[in-house]
Amino acid sequence: MKKTLFVLALMATFSLSAFAQSAPDTERTPEQRAEKMTERMAKNLSLTEDQKTAVYEANYQLASADKENQKSNMEKHDVTIKEILTEEQYEKWKAAKKNQRANRPKGRRPN
Repeated sequence: MKKTLFVLALMATFSLSAFAQSAPDTERTPEQRAEKMTERMAKNLSLTEDQKTAVYEANYQLASADKENQKSNMEKHDVTIKEILTEEQYEKWKAAKKNQRANRPKGRRPN
């Protein structure tokens, strides 16, 4: 009986900890996604306050855009970001995006 209770308690602990770790990105609002993207860019690229505001607007447009036209939305976003950033910042941003893509796990994410 004690073994059974111990095993059940152990299973409950592991299942609760596994459940607590799952926080899919699909639950974030466009505002939250844009804010996170902007914070990361501001940290990595040393953005000015004016750049942060403009980058947030561009990121919000991308985050709230229709998923059907994602490729064209990304192209528009790249053009907008290029207009906002300095040449050095833009090159650093493109390199970071390329590195991020290379390090991304292959295959589909679970739902």
